[in-house]
Amino acid sequence: MDKAAEILNKFESELKKAGVIVEKSEYKKFDTYLHEIIATEKNDEWEEGTILHVIKKGFIYNGKILRKAKVITSSKGDDIKWP
Repeated sequence: MDKAAEILNKFESELKKAGVIVEKSEYKKFDTYLHEIIATEKNDEWEEGTILHVIKKGFIYNGKILRKAKVITSSKGDDIKWP
């Protein structure tokens, strides 16, 4: 594991100890409560609306959304679409 990944794991571990949940979203179905779509990407392998990439992780504290995860979801349409 490289140094950056090690630091990130330690940071997420400390957040968890403080009661902050880091939303793990890749390959889950898009949920308006937890996620914000910043783009869509044509992908025939995954069901439409599946999260393909997380650009910014989301955080939850005591059941309250601190920040929605910013994600790119699959689409059956043409190329990448940016809102």
